[in-house]
Amino acid sequence: MNNIWIVVSVICLFVHACAGGENPGSSSPDPGESTVGMYTQNTVTIQDTATVGKAVFRAAAAPADCPARSDIYSANGTCLSPTQVTGHAISVDLYLDQSAVAGGTRLLGADEFAETPGSVFDGEEFDLSKPSILVTNNTLFEQYDAHDQYDSLGVHTTYYKIQFPMTISSGTQYITMLLAMYGQPFAQSAAMQDAMSNCGVTAQQATESRYQQADLLTGMAFQRGDYLFCVKAGAADACAAADYQWLNTDNYALVSVRPDNPKTAHWLANQAVTCSSEGDGRVNFDFGTFGLFASIDSTDQFKLWSDFSHGELSRQWPVGQYPLGDQSIGPADGEGWVSPYYLYYYQDCPAGACAAEQQGVVLDATLNVDTTGMLFVEGLSTTEIANEANLGFVLSKLQTRTQWAFDQKSLNSVVGFDPVDMAGMGVQVQITLSGSADQPPDGAVTLCADLDAALAQAAGCN
Repeated sequence: MNNIWIVVSVICLFVHACAGGENPGSSSPDPGESTVGMYTQNTVTIQDTATVGKAVFRAAAAPADCPARSDIYSANGTCLSPTQVTGHAISVDLYLDQSAVAGGTRLLGADEFAETPGSVFDGEEFDLSKPSILVTNNTLFEQYDAHDQYDSLGVHTTYYKIQFPMTISSGTQYITMLLAMYGQPFAQSAAMQDAMSNCGVTAQQATESRYQQADLLTGMAFQRGDYLFCVKAGAADACAAADYQWLNTDNYALVSVRPDNPKTAHWLANQAVTCSSEGDGRVNFDFGTFGLFASIDSTDQFKLWSDFSHGELSRQWPVGQYPLGDQSIGPADGEGWVSPYYLYYYQDCPAGACAAEQQGVVLDATLNVDTTGMLFVEGLSTTEIANEANLGFVLSKLQTRTQWAFDQKSLNSVVGFDPVDMAGMGVQVQITLSGSADQPPDGAVTLCADLDAALAQAAGCN
């Protein structure tokens, strides 16, 4: 079994107005108003404990004949397991079919209002063979009324690279498969052309660093949905940008120049990227859903939600100026004000029997993801692959199980999906809550010493 651990430490830090879409780095204009805050910053460590401190590449499970099923679609083939998974994570979202919370609940994800110069894509790159840090936030407050018992999870990415061994009649080679939801160079991509045609980006604005420096994969050019493959003799042999090749589906050859009919992900290649203007050349792009989905076994399901300690978004203390509506909780001497902070609520629900509710102000989550068999070669058995002479023919049938499921929807022009049907892996989520509701986290407390004279006076600092 290939077990990937994603360790999530959630730290509450409140600034002015994640909910309203303003710059989250600004301070509250009036420490007495309930509109202050509503932003969390979470520090996330992603790692594969099977490899950290050991060999960089773990041994992959043997190929196995297997079916793939999603909704009404099914196919037979071979399941392969990876030796390494890297990528660029945007968010991790929790799901329940027919949830009242549309689009899932973000457990961790980049702040949509924290765009920096030269950045189109929020999130961080990760390598599951070593600890990787992702700075994120969540939307668990949307679950306050729903209390969903989650059945699946999606790791949303801008791209991923998956290395795996492939044994055909000529022997074993190590393949790295790359798939991205956007095209490079981004400044010349179809998404950017659409932004200039339909979202008011001028030719001058298109030269700004946020677009010109948006590429995440240095030295590479490809279109949205193109599969690229790097073939090496050994697992430790590095893939340079120039080593990645397209697969020509006309003759199953790997080629260094994009062919007329490359292997593509149907879901990505046939979904247009849309944009919406925010003015002044700034654009929000909607690339659709892309990444890796995992199911949560019924014996490991849980409920997780939150509320704010006070302020206008708090469900329990919406008019309170102090945490829990209690002035004694803060601010203390030397403190200007206490911004709203998250109160987390958790219930373990194995097989639907929910345990007693737990509470805390700090959330630690560990995602134990099993990647065994996450790759699927449609229509070929293990024996047929072992006897095949043409590597490109086998690669033409290869996808992640998640992408196979999405492509079935696209090929059949089906709108919408149940996330659990998209699952190509399994995941066990361990939740730990700590801290007391009446003890504000350090990040929620603004000290008088950090305020200018006007704000210090307004806050009642001595």
